[in-house]
Amino acid sequence: MNAARFDVEGPLAIVTFDVPQREVNVFTEATLAALVDTIVAASDRPGVRALVVRSAKSANFCAGADVESIASVTSQTEGQRLARFGQQCFQRVERLGKPVVAAVHGACVGGGLEFALACHGLIVSHDPKTKLGLPETQLGIVPGFGGTQRLPHRVGVPAALDMILTGRMVKARSAERMGLVDDCVCPFKLEQEARRYALELAEGKPRRNAKRRRGLMRVLGRVGFVRRFILSRARAAVNERTAGVYPAPLRALALVDLAFSADRDAAFLAEATAVGDLLAGDVAHRLVDLFLLMERLKRRGAEGRGLRAGDLVGVVGAGVMGAGIAKAFLDRSARVRLIDVTAEALARGVRSLGQQSKKDVARRKLTPREAQAVLDRLETDTEMRGLEFAEVVVEAVAEKLEIKRLVFARLERACGANALLASNTSSLPLAQIGAELGSRERVVGLHFFNPVDRMPLVEVVRAPTTSEAAVVEACALVRDLGKYPVCVKDHPGFAVNRVLAPYLAEALLLVEEGASLDAIDGAMRRLGFPMGPLRVLDTVGLDVATAVADSLKPTLGSRLAEPRIGRELVAMGYLGDKSAGGFRVRRGKTSVTAPWLGEALARAQCVARTPPPGDEEIRDRLWFALLGEAAFALEDGICDEPAHLDAALVLGAGFPAAHGGAARAIEALGRSTVVARLENLHLRFAPRFQVSAWLRR
Repeated sequence: MNAARFDVEGPLAIVTFDVPQREVNVFTEATLAALVDTIVAASDRPGVRALVVRSAKSANFCAGADVESIASVTSQTEGQRLARFGQQCFQRVERLGKPVVAAVHGACVGGGLEFALACHGLIVSHDPKTKLGLPETQLGIVPGFGGTQRLPHRVGVPAALDMILTGRMVKARSAERMGLVDDCVCPFKLEQEARRYALELAEGKPRRNAKRRRGLMRVLGRVGFVRRFILSRARAAVNERTAGVYPAPLRALALVDLAFSADRDAAFLAEATAVGDLLAGDVAHRLVDLFLLMERLKRRGAEGRGLRAGDLVGVVGAGVMGAGIAKAFLDRSARVRLIDVTAEALARGVRSLGQQSKKDVARRKLTPREAQAVLDRLETDTEMRGLEFAEVVVEAVAEKLEIKRLVFARLERACGANALLASNTSSLPLAQIGAELGSRERVVGLHFFNPVDRMPLVEVVRAPTTSEAAVVEACALVRDLGKYPVCVKDHPGFAVNRVLAPYLAEALLLVEEGASLDAIDGAMRRLGFPMGPLRVLDTVGLDVATAVADSLKPTLGSRLAEPRIGRELVAMGYLGDKSAGGFRVRRGKTSVTAPWLGEALARAQCVARTPPPGDEEIRDRLWFALLGEAAFALEDGICDEPAHLDAALVLGAGFPAAHGGAARAIEALGRSTVVARLENLHLRFAPRFQVSAWLRR
């Protein structure tokens, strides 16, 4: 069956893109050629004056190039050839001589948007499913079918850079405002308006969005010195954010400049060359492999019931995590019953939810009416009642075993026999939490990360007594919340916190030894981490980090250092961002070293080294503390497979995706190299640097 077909209706040809046996339309060489050949054939029919291209998929126009096909490309020559093939196909559409209008409903990303940009008109439906974007840099490559050349002319340099460098998806209304599309209409009017517009173009009438495309920033972007200034600022921002470990954004910057400064054929060749170069490199393959892994994780629990609109969900604990978890379920149309022991705690939780809803309105994620509808689905209570028909209850109380056991004992009595009982514990063994319950098979861990609305990972914890059905259902719930489930073994700290603990403790020791905060955080930022370890501690809270370290000490033993500075700051009331500050304090839009840090070091009786640790030592101690503990986690079988640990660390700990995760980084360095570096650190510093049997194998 062909991937495209057409029908002639008077002066119009309607081309339907429908890749067989796929849920979404994707471009392979065959499907891309089929679509373009069909468009050309339709235009050659007598009487046809214009064409409309639509998708037969219910929520997808085109998802771009098939990622599995991208993963198979390993040579520069093959990558460049494929990009040139796509460019030439779209140039055939662009030079057709008859107007082609893309009628887009649903996702139109990557090569799909590049195709739409090559068309002469673009009409979209203002449906929540309709989103447009060029996410290629997130896969380690650049748009390769002409996107870096057409988009800047369409929306201007600043807006084009924002889309290309971040991979940000643009909703239909925003796309209309920025001039990316010609019109945004109701879904049921989409095809009618696309037909009308195609005939308007055939009659020589002006483009509908022409005025927006003559905006100031679009005109200024064509001026050389202005464009170079914009690009230099963007380059500085990219280097600040990624430390240059991701080559694709920097190549994209140069290509956007060529859109105005070079002959078009030369610019297209440069774009294809960049695709080939990047596909031949390691970073792109690591990012593509991670993408495919994420896609597999999203399918975990597909056979489960999952979350349905109107389901009742219980959340016990109205603190920061409890309110965040409640909001995640409310946003997916569930009803939430939020429970805490005091009215004051509930009031704080409700205020937090209200503030989050106001932010959603300010960011145009929701209308005021939609935001109010979210809050209207919330119920509160100071008693454990009203949960008889709850599908799932998530406990998010203080990280103390005796409190959690008491909560679960009450939940078992208050909930129906089929309700899933979940704990948001971050480090306590699930088996101990549910040890005294009669129905331990339905107890599962759902470890969300803070802030819940931004962190995409949920660790699904499986105790020895947890049933497979409960695990499947937990994964289904996580998937329906729009997050990634990673199944982990019931072990103190699970995956992310367990691996992070020695790394964060090592950072605290470096502070005690006199290393500057900027040197410590900068060492990891230069490796591609979005924030350094001290910034992480201030974000999660030094009190939380200390509690996690205490719970992990019996398990990690001598591998976990025992610095004093963190505890001293907690004793002084400096917990991080949740208080007046921690290691740093806010001064306007920047952060500076906290004025109380010197006093805290003195109270902790810390003695600085002379000279203090250098940059290379700082990097090695932090990097190999992280990789060393990841190896011990792999030895313990914390995750189903090493790639799942990599996903957990990338999604939950900010591990640089450019390195592919800890297991991938170890293999890239070579196990023998990692063993040698750990042994050297063991001799120079302390027995906490140890080598796992997994590494020696």
